[in-house]
Amino acid sequence: METKKETIKPEIGMSVTYYIGSDAYHKIIVDITRNGRNVLVMSANEVLGNVSVSDWNAIPMSVRALHARKTWADFKTEMFSIEPDVAVAYREIDRVRNRNTFTLRNDGDYMKKGQNCGYLKLNSTYAYLDPSF
Repeated sequence: METKKETIKPEIGMSVTYYIGSDAYHKIIVDITRNGRNVLVMSANEVLGNVSVSDWNAIPMSVRALHARKTWADFKTEMFSIEPDVAVAYREIDRVRNRNTFTLRNDGDYMKKGQNCGYLKLNSTYAYLDPSF
């Protein structure tokens, strides 16, 4: 018997867990493109700064979205300030965007762009690094 997957609509500022192998990483959505088919994530540590996860979850989603967008915008601005060659800065931003973008697949999973391994679980704050490696 098939079970229907719960459909969660991604939102900017939403916590997600990136699962790859036996490891899990807490990330936060900072940009959404293609009507929700692509989501760009950044490390929760980068987005949260000094804010705890419980405090982050208590903040209204609209405020979280503003903060997450600002973190991505600040990253891009920083690339231009440390890299004098504009073309190199754009390439670095594109490299980071491609490495951290997940696409919605037909089965409802968000998988890493261009790969068939690693997926996102939306609305999750779990993190775990397997100590056996």
